[in-house]
Amino acid sequence: GNQLLTTHISYLSLIRSLAKEIQIKGMAHITGGGLYDNTIRIIPKGLSIGIDYDKIDVFPVFKFIQKTGNIKTEEMFRVFNMGVGLVIISDEKNFRQIHKMSRNLLNKKAVIIGKVK
Repeated sequence: GNQLLTTHISYLSLIRSLAKEIQIKGMAHITGGGLYDNTIRIIPKGLSIGIDYDKIDVFPVFKFIQKTGNIKTEEMFRVFNMGVGLVIISDEKNFRQIHKMSRNLLNKKAVIIGKVK
């Protein structure tokens, strides 16, 4: 329940720092609309995204909502962020830098959760 009362993380320091170091091809702050809908909006026409949902460390509150409401996993990811606050699209070679800065600035881990195709 406390997760619902926690203010969201400001990603501004991370974004500013990353923009100085690497090429960011797209970003999506995952709010209303869920993970897929927020991410697909920033993908150029003709391309698609493949998200590996098994890579996502789903917050317990979302597991509780899903179980209590008997909601399908696809619907949960369509409606909620499921614990993913920010999606950064960049070349895979930049992952180490993204992960390092995320740890140093926000004390959060970065995870590769998919690919643009």
